[in-house]
Amino acid sequence: MTDWSVILDRFSMTRHKPRNERENQIIQCAVRCFAAAGYHQTTMDDIANEIGLSKGSLYRYFKNKKQLFLAILGWLSEPWEDEMQNALAQLDTASDKLRFVVTHMVAVTGQPDMKELASVMLDFYSAMRFDEDVNESLRFHLDYWFDLFARIVEEGIASGEFRDIDARQAGIAIMASTDGMGLYDMMNVRNFDLVAATEVYIDIVLAGLKK
Repeated sequence: MTDWSVILDRFSMTRHKPRNERENQIIQCAVRCFAAAGYHQTTMDDIANEIGLSKGSLYRYFKNKKQLFLAILGWLSEPWEDEMQNALAQLDTASDKLRFVVTHMVAVTGQPDMKELASVMLDFYSAMRFDEDVNESLRFHLDYWFDLFARIVEEGIASGEFRDIDARQAGIAIMASTDGMGLYDMMNVRNFDLVAATEVYIDIVLAGLKK
């Protein structure tokens, strides 16, 4: 039986990979500021004061608040690809890999600090939905997860574990549903248990995929 806790712990320890020290400090400080006050209410002055920099010094690293917030998204996502592949390499079946990825995503998004940041992200994307830089960043990060789920489904089809299905659309559907569960958890929907719902959801998906 797969020990999910061991793999999740090993993965979560390495999901934040530092850049240069000062930039990493600014990003972590900005995460706290955005989570506490929201995207719109947080100013570059607030972030500069929180970290103890002059506003001019802060602008040498990030030219505006939007650029800083997009940097946060990259900071959260950049280490995931290599570490995710290393974690998946420990698993033998497409079913186990699919279960691991969804379980990991839920474990991360369900953490209190990530739930706070997720609410800020929704606010940010809602306000900036017509901004091409923001849309490009969102597409880039979503495409990684779409492709990852699709590759797992393709692996299951090739091995005979899963029935023949449009792997790309399956990947998008799995990602969208996983995001939806995270949203329900963030909204504190009545009687919604994120962990229990995730287990039921994975069982439903695997039952539909298997021959």
